[in-house]
Amino acid sequence: MHFSSWFTQLQSQLLKNRHRSLLLLKGEENWAKNLLVEAGFFSVNVQEIAHSVNSRQVFSDNVNFPATITRQTYRRLLGTENHGLVFCDSQFDIEALAALSGTIAAGGVMVVVLNNSTDSLFIERLLSLLSFNTENYLLEQEIIAQGKLPDLAKSKTSEPVQLVTNVRSSSLISEQPLTYGNEEQVQAVAKIIKVLKGHRDRPLVLTADRGRGKSTALALACCQILNSANQAIRIVITAPNLSSLNVFFEQLHRGLPDGNLHKDKFIHSNGSVEFLAIDHLLESDTSPALVLVDEAAGLPVYLLEKLVTRYHRVVFSSTVHGYEGAGRGFTLKFYKTLDTLKPNWQKCSLHQPIRWAAHDPLESFIFKSCLLNAELADVSHVVNNFPDNKTKENAFEFKLFSGQQLLNNEALLAQIFATLVTAHYQTSPSDLKQLLDNEQIKTAAFLQGERVIAVAMLLTEGQCSVDEVQAVKTSQRRLKNQFLPQSLFTHCGIESAFNYRYLRVMRIAVHPQLQSKAIGGEFLAKISAYARHQGFDFIGASFGVNHSLLGFWLQGGFELARIGFSQDKASGENSALVLQGLNEKATALMQTITQLFYQQFDYLLTDEYQHLPAKLVWKILHASPEALLPLLTASDKKSVVDFSHKTRLYSSCVYALHRWLILHCQQKYSPEVLVLITRILQKKSIAAVCQQFGFTGKKALNTYLVDYVSKHSSEALIN
Repeated sequence: MHFSSWFTQLQSQLLKNRHRSLLLLKGEENWAKNLLVEAGFFSVNVQEIAHSVNSRQVFSDNVNFPATITRQTYRRLLGTENHGLVFCDSQFDIEALAALSGTIAAGGVMVVVLNNSTDSLFIERLLSLLSFNTENYLLEQEIIAQGKLPDLAKSKTSEPVQLVTNVRSSSLISEQPLTYGNEEQVQAVAKIIKVLKGHRDRPLVLTADRGRGKSTALALACCQILNSANQAIRIVITAPNLSSLNVFFEQLHRGLPDGNLHKDKFIHSNGSVEFLAIDHLLESDTSPALVLVDEAAGLPVYLLEKLVTRYHRVVFSSTVHGYEGAGRGFTLKFYKTLDTLKPNWQKCSLHQPIRWAAHDPLESFIFKSCLLNAELADVSHVVNNFPDNKTKENAFEFKLFSGQQLLNNEALLAQIFATLVTAHYQTSPSDLKQLLDNEQIKTAAFLQGERVIAVAMLLTEGQCSVDEVQAVKTSQRRLKNQFLPQSLFTHCGIESAFNYRYLRVMRIAVHPQLQSKAIGGEFLAKISAYARHQGFDFIGASFGVNHSLLGFWLQGGFELARIGFSQDKASGENSALVLQGLNEKATALMQTITQLFYQQFDYLLTDEYQHLPAKLVWKILHASPEALLPLLTASDKKSVVDFSHKTRLYSSCVYALHRWLILHCQQKYSPEVLVLITRILQKKSIAAVCQQFGFTGKKALNTYLVDYVSKHSSEALIN
């Protein structure tokens, strides 16, 4: 049988079953191209591919396959449907592969082209999984040349999708009316509408894998709301980008064809549905009746927190497995936030696929190969019999694993990745690829038997070549896998940074059921001991900093080297760089680094660091080495006392108050000090401070400052 006939049968069978499949062509790119052209699946004309009725896309950096989408643009396709895709990427961008698989419609094929020269443990694992799979196919050039093609899986009879009911009255139904996909979707729509019509402050979180009809459920709910409204109603929807809402707006228009669809807004006689970027939504003075958030996992959690605090009727929709780079870790983190802010929040999950039939071969393979459905270890026995402080130190076994060792133990790899995913909401398939392929990475784990208790990704950095260092110094390039020395050189001005060996903790995670039991600190101590034994000069890490997380690293013996000036797009937090010197030479340099940091930190509190949370500022100042603290002069002490006695005004004493407050932050934490940090150290305006802390005006704020300083002014006399 010729390939074209075999491929036609495959497509016919997939369409009949409402399934999709992955076809991996292993061999020369030109050979693969000729096969696909022969079968009519691929055309060398890019415009013909992109604009055909049965649209097919090409993600490629190879001249044999002209790309219709690139690494920079592929996310625009999320939320759309395509009948097929060719993936030919020398870097094998697993993020793109996983994401784009969700855009392929029932009956479609995802073709992956892979040349024979690829050297990757991740791809070795992928090929191994594919060789045992009977519904996705591996075709190798040498074998195909012998006329051998794999047997097609036996055809299955899929259960038809039940269209439950129409959205509108029969007089308004178009040729293709918008309909419910299944009973799950009916219930989801009802819950969305209840957010609008029920009690306030009961946000809904709607989650599902791709293809389950989340966007359609949002559109169906909007159709019902607008169709039955007896007065003009305004709905606002936000998402990581407008293009991801193409399907939502198109289906909204299908449901209500008498409305007018614009680029970012749908206008109906009974109201409107408008897209607003989340930052604009938070800044505007708008008061929509309902706020919808699609693909919430792709938005910064801190902005979602602000959103749920400001608006009383909000629906969050998100993909569980998070092809955009979030996932189950997002839901765990955000659920905790909702428990605190809106304890009456509701959740709803869609399980049954709509865009394709259940047990879809492509989805199953993507989940398996990217470990998107990896399960955590069952640690209930450990939780119930958790050791006391006397025996905890030796309760778990500390081990390190190479990529090859993880490749040889699929069960261990799955547990490790599941632990990372649930603890770090930005963990994604690319991290799995790094675990296996980056030779500079070792995976550390705390084990009890075969159960994974804690995990860390460790990366070796430093001791670069003269040419590499020169390239960085002359701003010609940035070095890969050299974050710590590069940051110390570029941002901290440490000329000798590249001369040292660093062990960077890229990720560290504890099983969610065993967190808050001091396991993380014990695990970090084991990692530090390993680094010292292996002759590293420094151990360090970089992370989105907040009060509690910084406390964890400081308690582990690390010191601050830098706080970044900008906020991370995902977390809204500034990045922190922490280090621990592991020998005498490194410890001496660490003192210099710490001194440089604290000298600048005080100065930058009124500029780049003015937006830092006051509690974090306190934590940073509280960790300041004693030798770097200011010494109050007699004049400083007098100014502090005079202010507390109301004999001198704030402005004439503020310099002394500034110096005194830095010293005062060495004392035990009290929430009352946050007002002073915000006003005196960060120099925020009176209006801003009053709004933030609820003061009625300047007089009330000044009274608070005087009372606080009066209560603690004796410290100025002791210093």
